[in-house]
Amino acid sequence: MNYDDKRKFMRYRLHNPVRYELKDPGQFGGSLSCDIGEGGMKMFFNDFIPLNSELFMQVFLSPKKIVECKGRVVWIRKVAHSERFEAGLEFSVLDSVIDFRKHMNEFVETSP
Repeated sequence: MNYDDKRKFMRYRLHNPVRYELKDPGQFGGSLSCDIGEGGMKMFFNDFIPLNSELFMQVFLSPKKIVECKGRVVWIRKVAHSERFEAGLEFSVLDSVIDFRKHMNEFVETSP
């Protein structure tokens, strides 16, 4: 069975900037999203992020639309022929998920 078949929510390709901060103060950075959905997102990282790490994120859906959410790393793997990593994040706080769904629906409806 393909991993995509196990998903609860549809994913949308989105290569936009994401700012993140790990729960440990002082660990923060910027990244690019790969895809995003109501339940989570896939992102690129320059450094390894341990499984179950909690992150606070700011996702730039457009220059004027920034959505804040919290999530945790549910998988991570090294990108082939690269020093980078890709990771799957699951949104973890119910309020974040509900608010994010609203913004995602608006984003999908207005996207070409």
